[in-house]
Amino acid sequence: DSYYAFLDWCKHREGTEYLRYRKVTHLKKQECINLIRLVINDAPSFVIEKIEAFSRGNPFYLIQYIEYLLETQIIYLVNRKTVGITNASTFSGNLYMPAKIEELLEERFEIISKQQPPNVMHFLYALAYMGCSAQIEFQNYYWGDSNPQELQSLYQNHILKLTNQGVCFDHESIYLFLKE
Repeated sequence: DSYYAFLDWCKHREGTEYLRYRKVTHLKKQECINLIRLVINDAPSFVIEKIEAFSRGNPFYLIQYIEYLLETQIIYLVNRKTVGITNASTFSGNLYMPAKIEELLEERFEIISKQQPPNVMHFLYALAYMGCSAQIEFQNYYWGDSNPQELQSLYQNHILKLTNQGVCFDHESIYLFLKE
């Protein structure tokens, strides 16, 4: 009953939010390469070239590729701004990187669905049902007063973000992927 009440609550609020867009320009090739070098310590040139080519200079795609490498434990977090390569000698042998953002998101959500309880994916699908964003009450209604680690990981891994309007997907591509 609670699940259906939740869906009714979602449906009642559907279409009540408006979206704000900010234009983020693509990075030039050299800017993208410099950013990758800055973020990934001691990255081999073939890795930098691969990430730059797949991201096509799109800052969101670049972040998603780095998050994917973190989730697959090919790289590790050094500090808030830098990551390092787990084992440089085996790095090239373990490096599979999806060539398209859709494949990358599919891989990331497969990892999430294996590592997290099912309610995490249910929440993401419910949010996609609502649209690209929802009021913060949507999140509070779903999770209650708690702020579980599962929810925190969605923000830390750049799946969701908080805005003045509430909770929303970090990028429209995530919303479109989950909506399908």
